[in-house]
Amino acid sequence: MEISPWDIAIILSKMMIYIGISGSIGGVFIYWLVIKRAYQFNLRQHCQLMLFIGVVGTLLNFFIQVGAFAESGVAGLFDPFYNSLLWQSNAGDALLYRLAGFILVLISVTKVMAIGQYRRLFLVTFVLSTLLLVRSFSVIGHTAEMNLTSQLLLNLHVLLVFWWLGSLWPLWKACGFLSAPVLHTVMQQFGYYASYIVSLLILCGLIVAYQLIGSIEGLFLSSYGQSFLLKLILVIGILLIAANHKLNLVAKLLTNDQGKKALARSIQWEMVLALLILLITTWLTTVVGPEH
Repeated sequence: MEISPWDIAIILSKMMIYIGISGSIGGVFIYWLVIKRAYQFNLRQHCQLMLFIGVVGTLLNFFIQVGAFAESGVAGLFDPFYNSLLWQSNAGDALLYRLAGFILVLISVTKVMAIGQYRRLFLVTFVLSTLLLVRSFSVIGHTAEMNLTSQLLLNLHVLLVFWWLGSLWPLWKACGFLSAPVLHTVMQQFGYYASYIVSLLILCGLIVAYQLIGSIEGLFLSSYGQSFLLKLILVIGILLIAANHKLNLVAKLLTNDQGKKALARSIQWEMVLALLILLITTWLTTVVGPEH
């Protein structure tokens, strides 16, 4: 399978999009989880950085697609014909959804999060921005041809993935910032939400994957299925780490002086697996398709 420089550029820009969306969604959630208990833990700069990465990745992804179609080198990035063509296609729709979503998250993070007031406005703005961001994934690629039910399942799966993976860095940061009793409370509450959300995430993911792959044989014999299996193995790995948090490490926060360091190291490994999962996802959606 030949990979062009354009494919590599698209993969990198998609990684920026995924990191930007997950970081902003997860960061805002952890902010809410901590701040509603009146614990001071400022994640505004982190969320703003993730948003910046996401916006840059979104713009790069669109223009790189233009350049790939134009096939005239770097100058092709701004080819007027292909710019107009993609702008009127699903790629243009995805660009608008993502930019609108990022702008709304930025308003929530910069204004509402900064002053700590207007909680209802914060919630409405954040929910709307999240819906726009996850919707962008069902208007492009092979998923755009799926029926409405499958697209809704995909949107829900994408949202939950970004929530989970995007929460890891703020939780790791919290290990060095919050006291052990406060961190214990936050991790217990996070584990409560995660126990339901991750189950739903896996169910939606398996249903959508089966619809894309089409058969059990395709799971083992096709390139797409094999790549999905590798992704599934990493997900199982990250689930085992999360289970160790819930059943072992979180409890030790109150009984072991090294509990915070042990939890932080474990979350670091979880973040490594999360990055690999995002990388395989970009590979599946860029180089490999269900037809392979």
